Amino acid sequence: MIRWKNSKRKRLADIKTFLKGRHIKLEEYDESLVNRLVDEVRVKEDSFEVKLKTSRIIVVEK
Repeated sequence: MIRWKNSKRKRLADIKTFLKGRHIKLEEYDESLVNRLVDEVRVKEDSFEVKLKTSRIIVVEK
């Protein structure tokens, strides 16, 4: 459990470092950013879910 928490903290620190080097306002699709943040996308009939690498899930309704 402790190893998992440390791994998650390191992942969050890596993401924060990566984002600090980016412009806050994104004006076009950034493949490298998506690859660093998104773990999986599930498409459902009336919505889709984006699971981030931090394990947070974002639901987008149609």
